[in-house]
Amino acid sequence: MTRLRYVVGAETYDVDVAAGEGELTLTTTPDVWTSLIGGALDPVVAYMQGKLKVAGDMAALYELLPTIPLPDA
Repeated sequence: MTRLRYVVGAETYDVDVAAGEGELTLTTTPDVWTSLIGGALDPVVAYMQGKLKVAGDMAALYELLPTIPLPDA
């Protein structure tokens, strides 16, 4: 199981994914977060554009591409 922790300003959101093993911390701004949750911005695109920073087990990240799960909105 992989634990994704999203850090958005002072808020954190956790998502457990049944793929791979490890932990990832994904950090973004509240504006980008709103676009991600609203579906206006794809998480993979945000990562590639540098709008979504990732730290932790990069092998787990690449296993989750191209669909990085978001918390339920």
